Amino acid sequence: MSSLVDPAALIFQTIQPCRILDTRNSTWAYGGPIFANGETRTYQPGGGVACGGASGTSLPANVLAWYLNITVTGTTAGPAFLTAFKHGITRPTVASVNWPAAGSQVNNSVIVAADSNTAIDVFASTSTHVIIDVVGLFTADLSGLGGQLGILTNRSGSAAILGNNTANADGSQGVEGFEGGTGKVYGVQGQVSGFAGAGSAGVHGVGANSGAIATYAIFGEGGSTGPDSAAIRGVLRPPFTTGNFIPSAIRGEDTGIGVLGVSNFLGVQGGSYSGPTTEVAEGILGYNTGSTTSYGLYASIGTIGCSGCTKQFVDPHPTDPSKTIHYVSLEGPEAGTYFRGTARLVHGVAHIAVPDHFRWVTDEDGMTVQLTAVGAPASLYVESQNLDEIVIRGNRDIAVHYLVQGIRPAWKDFQPVVEGNEYMPKSADAKMPAAFTQWTKDRLVQNGTYTPDGKANPETARQLGWAKTWEAAHQPAQ
Repeated sequence: MSSLVDPAALIFQTIQPCRILDTRNSTWAYGGPIFANGETRTYQPGGGVACGGASGTSLPANVLAWYLNITVTGTTAGPAFLTAFKHGITRPTVASVNWPAAGSQVNNSVIVAADSNTAIDVFASTSTHVIIDVVGLFTADLSGLGGQLGILTNRSGSAAILGNNTANADGSQGVEGFEGGTGKVYGVQGQVSGFAGAGSAGVHGVGANSGAIATYAIFGEGGSTGPDSAAIRGVLRPPFTTGNFIPSAIRGEDTGIGVLGVSNFLGVQGGSYSGPTTEVAEGILGYNTGSTTSYGLYASIGTIGCSGCTKQFVDPHPTDPSKTIHYVSLEGPEAGTYFRGTARLVHGVAHIAVPDHFRWVTDEDGMTVQLTAVGAPASLYVESQNLDEIVIRGNRDIAVHYLVQGIRPAWKDFQPVVEGNEYMPKSADAKMPAAFTQWTKDRLVQNGTYTPDGKANPETARQLGWAKTWEAAHQPAQ
């Protein structure tokens, strides 16, 4: 068949067995009479001919080859044979079904190439009844197949497509998917449907190399610079959640690194939407800006939050390599800015120029200045202040430490106590995370988020309408 159809272009699809020909039934479109000696007939299974004769589901019209089960019965002589072949070509000198004598009933499964109209020819060397059932088909066009691809299987431990690469050669693949179309086409698509068991996967990649070189369970290499292009894209569409574990579009689970994003621009980027076009949060893990500053974690929309934790700077210990130094970020109820320094009063006055970088990120309302005399007691005060200059006066000429504080303009109305679902359980049967500090656990029991045994509080969930929030939170991104 390789000379008739390019095998690299074919996708095999099993179907519910479909009877398209029975010469014992003269009322069918493809029915009787019985084949005559040496007769050839043409049949076009796809494109409108219904399975089972006058009624039933029509077969698709984009088929390149048919997987058929052919039965001969009521044979009138023998030995004899039947050949099914592509319409429009010379009949090949091979048999699809052989039978030994008159009165035989024999069947065989064959793959028969079809012409551009799905047509095949059937030749019988002697008179016989013929029954043909379609049990599978090959196509290069996915339309008309009900959105299914691949080879179907329902055996335990089986795979729809299993690629086992033992070539031990660079560039060889177990399964390779290539798309070259202009619409929404896929190189490889994996789908899990129905109520699949735990651990089910549309595409399952297992890396088994135990050496020290880099290997990949699944490797995605994207060559497009178009919007939303991705080497691997995960889209989550289930409405289910169980306990503290939320379904994930892409989940990384490892004893080393779960998900590693390596790029000369963006390592891993995540976004959250409140509607098809309204993005409410966007963050990046590993952001190379191409300038003097690069970021391990960068939030371009929304904010960076931390539940039940501290924000720490970690520095090396100066003498002990087994220890590190942890300094915790200062916390407060406002988005504060500051600069500080030392000035000297001359003739009882000092002028402090406000740095540009402070002026550019600070609102003038709410500025405060703290002064500390150095070396001797003194009476100090702020004569005037704005985003250009601060003037201080005192009763003696001494050095003065100053601390100037302000508020970021975009956050000057920041409220520390707000409505929030950060500690809302992930689902009705969720348990309180064991990693929370004891103080946090006690507080969540005290405010009614969880019951004393660590379960989501159903009464609080009812009062606050968390069920609707859980449902909305698990709707897939558009």
